[in-house]
Amino acid sequence: MFQDIVSRLEAHMIKKALELTNGNQVHAARLLGISRNTLRKKIGEENLV
Repeated sequence: MFQDIVSRLEAHMIKKALELTNGNQVHAARLLGISRNTLRKKIGEENLV
């Protein structure tokens, strides 16, 4: 249950960061404080794109 909440929050934050950066993954990763590779991994895990 807790992991589901964390996953949903993480997905929301990633979507918002990508929205704010017009889909620029490098800039979105910087906003989130993670590497671009980590962002890409999370996008794939959550099927966000």
